[in-house]
Amino acid sequence: MANMANPWFRIFPPEEIAEDPEFIGESGVKNMPDRGAPAIAYFMLMFTTNLMKKIVLETNRYARSFIKTNMQRINRCRHSRVHQWIKAGPLTINEFKGFLAAIYNMGLNKRPTLQCYWKKGKQEYKWFRKMFPRNRGRRFDPVPDGELQSSMVVKSLLNVSCLFDKGYHVFCDSFFSSLSLASELLLNRTFMTGTLRSNRPMPQRIKNPELRPDEYVFMRRQETLVCAYRQNKRKPVRLVSTFCKAGVSPRGKPTAIESYSKNMGGVDRNDMFTAFYNDERKTVKMWKKIMFNLFQRFMINAYILYKKNSNNPRPLSRLQFIHEVVESLSMEHMRDRFPGQLENRKKELRRLANGKVKDCVVCSYRSNGRRKRSRLQCGRCLRGVHSLCFNRHLVLCDEQ
Repeated sequence: MANMANPWFRIFPPEEIAEDPEFIGESGVKNMPDRGAPAIAYFMLMFTTNLMKKIVLETNRYARSFIKTNMQRINRCRHSRVHQWIKAGPLTINEFKGFLAAIYNMGLNKRPTLQCYWKKGKQEYKWFRKMFPRNRGRRFDPVPDGELQSSMVVKSLLNVSCLFDKGYHVFCDSFFSSLSLASELLLNRTFMTGTLRSNRPMPQRIKNPELRPDEYVFMRRQETLVCAYRQNKRKPVRLVSTFCKAGVSPRGKPTAIESYSKNMGGVDRNDMFTAFYNDERKTVKMWKKIMFNLFQRFMINAYILYKKNSNNPRPLSRLQFIHEVVESLSMEHMRDRFPGQLENRKKELRRLANGKVKDCVVCSYRSNGRRKRSRLQCGRCLRGVHSLCFNRHLVLCDEQ
C-alpha cells in the first residue's frame, strides 16, 4: 500500500537543487594522542583494548566449550594441540598482542609457509619461536551467534559511533546498499549514496534499463533518487541516493555517480595500501581472509592518523611505523613470557671504547636523515643502541 501511495516517477535533469541539509556533527578527527606520541598510541586508537578483551573472551569461551565437548577424544591424544592449550592456560591480552605482532611481522618477513617461521636450522628466524609455539592458537570459532545482514552492518556502525541524526552522508558499495536501507537511514537524518545490485528491489526501468552507450535514466520517490547509467558498451550501473539530485556533469555522467566515484576512491586506495606488507595467504575460509584483512586496515588507518597528527618534520615511513608497533606489542608479551630474562639482559648494555659511536639499531634511520648514534652497544649482538631504546631492542636481538 505504501508503494501505491508513493509511486516511482521518472524525472529528467537538471532537477531543482535545494539547499544542502544542515550538518550538526563535528567533523574531523577526535581524541587524538599528543603530537609526539609513539606509533603504538595510534595503533591502539584503531585496535582498542575493549576489542582485544572481546576477542580474548570469545577465544577462551570457545576453548572451554570445545574441551568440554571433546574431552574423551582429547584424553586419547596426549600430545595434541588442545593439550598444549590446556598446559599453557587461557589466552591473555598480552599474549594476543604477541599474536598481532607476529601477524604484522610476517608481512615484513615473508616466508612460503607458516611452518617456515618456526623452522630450526641455519636460516631459522628465532623471533617467532621466542614469541610462542607454532601450534599455539591455530584454531578458533569464527561463527557468531546469529547471522549479520549487510544492512545491519551499516546501521550498527552508525549507531555505535553515535552518528545518527547529525546529517552525515554515507557511501556504500553494492554489498550494503538497498532501497530499504536508504529509507531507514533517512528516518534517522542520515543520507546515503550507493550502487545497487540488479537482484535488489527497485523500479523495473532501473533494474532492466534499455540504454544506449552514455545514456542514463532517473527515477524518484519522495527523497529517494535512483538512476541507471551505461558508459560506453559496459553493463549499466545502478545507484540510489537520498542526498543527490538528478543532474549531469559536463563530462556527460550523472552527478550522483561522479560523487560516488569521488568519495569511494579512498576505499580503492586503502585496498592498494593493504597489498603492501601484507602476509595474505590462500585460504578457502572467507572469515579468515576478512579477519586478517581487517587487521591490516587497522594498521593502515593508524598510520594515516599518525601522518595527520604528528609534528615530526621527518615522520616515520610506513615500514618504520609498523616496525615500532611490532616492537611495542611484542615487548608486552615477552615481559610475561620471560619476566627474569629481560631484566638480566639489561646488564649486557656496554659502553664503546675510545669514545666511539654506532648508529642506534632502534631509532636511527639513515634513509630519511634521522640518523642517531649512541656510545653504548648490546653485549650480545654488538649493535649500537641507546639506553632508552634497549628494552625495545631486547626482543629483536638476532643473537639472543
